[in-house]
Amino acid sequence: MELARSLAENPHLSFDGLATHYASASSPVPFQTSSQFDAFRRVFDELKREGLLPPLVHASSTAAVLGPLREHFGMVRIGGGIWGLDPGNMDGSGLELRACLSLRTQVILLKDFPAGSPVGYHRTYETSRTARIATLPIGYNDGYGWGLGNRASALVRGKRVPVVGAVSMDYTTVDVTDVPGVETGEVVTLVGRDGDEEIRIEDLARLLRTIPYELTCRLGKRVVRVHEE
Repeated sequence: MELARSLAENPHLSFDGLATHYASASSPVPFQTSSQFDAFRRVFDELKREGLLPPLVHASSTAAVLGPLREHFGMVRIGGGIWGLDPGNMDGSGLELRACLSLRTQVILLKDFPAGSPVGYHRTYETSRTARIATLPIGYNDGYGWGLGNRASALVRGKRVPVVGAVSMDYTTVDVTDVPGVETGEVVTLVGRDGDEEIRIEDLARLLRTIPYELTCRLGKRVVRVHEE
């Protein structure tokens, strides 16, 4: 309170905002968030009584908005929600978030391999049949994680194809044997929708045992950003 009063009385400073950040808003056990809310509410009420309440007050992230709390003050911070990212407590919320982020690349090389051919670094994948392998100009330097090699999938012409071999710094390879007619320049969707199929950033996060926010932060400078209406 003393700090708020000194800010309000200082002609060179402006006390414009009050905020907190919940440490465990997506936790299925709401005790800690409720405890933080109660502490913040006490400060809020005291400032209001003293006539020192600033115009901007906020506490809730996307996870908090979807959680059990029913009071969020004057503003909310729904950065992940705007992108359609599941904060981890969507079950039972009755809401549906639509993903608006897609990650797409293209085929730059097609090559046919006989059965028994290794693909990529360290021979982590070997073809079990005659296979057509497409090389994509994207790798872990662009934010498409090394751990997705031999685990993730991509979408080509509305069909799901496996990522095969190790993801390298600058390239990723996918098996397009079962998608007839693929050509160089073909669009490949690594995150997003193509036809009836969809790959969400949450799907890749589960494969990498991380959170979706980390993967969005990883996207590198070489990835061209395109904003569509």
